[in-house]
Amino acid sequence: MEIMQVLVADDQPGIRMLLRIILEQMGFGVIEAKNGQEAIEKALNLKPGLIIMDMRMPYKSGDEAIKEIHPLLPTTDFIVMTAYTAPEVLERIDREKVFEVIAKPFDIEDFKSVLEKYLKEKFPWKYAYV
Repeated sequence: MEIMQVLVADDQPGIRMLLRIILEQMGFGVIEAKNGQEAIEKALNLKPGLIIMDMRMPYKSGDEAIKEIHPLLPTTDFIVMTAYTAPEVLERIDREKVFEVIAKPFDIEDFKSVLEKYLKEKFPWKYAYV
């Protein structure tokens, strides 16, 4: 069975490490990016099936990166993570391109539930019993 690759883009190494552990335990392959520009480059080169994108990062923000990646990889899905849940920040998120928005700090079990929901909705024939 092919392993789905997930790109985790976050400027905080601790968050990337935590997400790597969770995702690998769930059977995903993980690619890491430490800023928005690196996320764009890795996404275009490695074409992950899912991108978990922090909104506030150096060089390019998460929403800027999504705007560049989505037209070139229209079948790639996005989950946005943000510590900034003010209405003006959330309004910048294009809900047409984003599967879910997760507020930081996040609960690990809630994060796993979002991933399970994602798998069941996107791949119901594969993950009906996740």
